[in-house]
Amino acid sequence: MSKWDGKFDGSYESSRYAGETLEDDILNAMSNIYPTSKGGLYRETETRIDVWGKGDSNGNYDHYYYNGPNDYGKAPDNRH
Repeated sequence: MSKWDGKFDGSYESSRYAGETLEDDILNAMSNIYPTSKGGLYRETETRIDVWGKGDSNGNYDHYYYNGPNDYGKAPDNRH
């Protein structure tokens, strides 16, 4: 379990990326980290895309990933 369990509900606002200022949020967006249109979290790096669906603070949220054409899908519920 990560240190975010119990706090993170799949939303940008509850993530470690949520900025305290507008500038923080703009810098995150420039780094491809931002809220989704349905209240979740989108994060893209050079090698991976992660999308979390809005859920609850009990760790019940969907997590989808894309590592490449042969490695993508919904992460198991215990792998966030």
